[in-house]
Amino acid sequence: MNFRLAAGIILMLPIIAAALLGPALAPYPKNYSESVRYELTPNGRELIAPPSPPSDDYLFGTNKSGKDIFSLILYGARWTLGVTTILAGLKVLLGGAIGLARVFQKRRRFNSLHAAPLNAIPQIVFLYFVLAKISINFPFNEMILVSIFSLIVLIFGTPASISAVESAGRELAEREFFTAAKASGAGNFHLARHHILPFMKERLLTLFISEVISTLNTIGQMGIFGIFLGATVMTFSPLIYNSRLHEWAGLVGQARFYIYNDQWILLGPLAAYVLMLLSLYLILEGLKIKFQKNYRI
Repeated sequence: MNFRLAAGIILMLPIIAAALLGPALAPYPKNYSESVRYELTPNGRELIAPPSPPSDDYLFGTNKSGKDIFSLILYGARWTLGVTTILAGLKVLLGGAIGLARVFQKRRRFNSLHAAPLNAIPQIVFLYFVLAKISINFPFNEMILVSIFSLIVLIFGTPASISAVESAGRELAEREFFTAAKASGAGNFHLARHHILPFMKERLLTLFISEVISTLNTIGQMGIFGIFLGATVMTFSPLIYNSRLHEWAGLVGQARFYIYNDQWILLGPLAAYVLMLLSLYLILEGLKIKFQKNYRI
C-alpha cells in the first residue's frame, strides 16, 4: 500500500471540501464581527471584547477585529486552492507546449543559460517591488492584483517547466520507437501526441503537484512581508493589516505578530496552510513511489 499517497489524498479531501463548500459551511457571515459586551461571570460582571479564545461559539477563536477565524479560513479556502492549482496548471500547460516545441527544433535558440537569470532571482523580489505600493487599500477589484501576481509567477516559473518537459521529451526522442515512427514519415504533431505525451503523463502530474507547492510557498512568502494575494486592507486605531480575500497565507501573514500572545489567531490559519503543504508533499512523494518503476526519479 502506498501510505504516503493515501495519507496525502485523505488530508487533501477536507481542503477540497472547504474550497467547494466554504461559504455554506461557515458558521458566520463574512462581515460578522464579535460585539463588545458585558457578561456575568463567576468574578462578576465583566467586559468581553475581542479577540476571544477558542470556545463553543468560536471554534478557532476570534481575531482582533472580532472576526471568526474558522469562518475566515473557510471563506479563503477557494482562493488558496483555486489560485495555486490554476497557476500551476497554466505553468505546466505553457511550459509543456514550449518544451515540446523545442524537442523538435533542429537548432536550439533558447537554452538553459538564457533562463538562468530568471531562475536565479527569487520571484518574491519582483512581487514585492511591484505590489508593495499598490496592494495596500487597493481601490479597485482585487482580481487586478491577482492577475499581476499570476503574470509575474508565470514569467518566472514557466522556464523551469519548459526545461523539465524538454528534457523528458528529448529522452523519449532518442528511443527506438520514436526514431522508427519519425523514419516512417510521421509529422511532429503525430509524434508529440502518440509517441511523447502518452509516456509523459506521470512526469507532468508530478510536475503539476510540484508547481502547486511552489506557488503556495510564493504566496506564503508574500504574506510574511504583509503583501496578501488580492489586496491588503489596512485599518487604523489600531493599525491592522487584513487580507481582503482571506486566503490562508494572508491570514497567517496578518496574524504573525501574535506568536507570543493570543496565539490562537495565528495557529488556526497556520494549521490550515501547513496541512495543505503537508498533503501536497505526501501526494508528490507518493506519486514518485508509484511511478518509479516507469521512470527514474
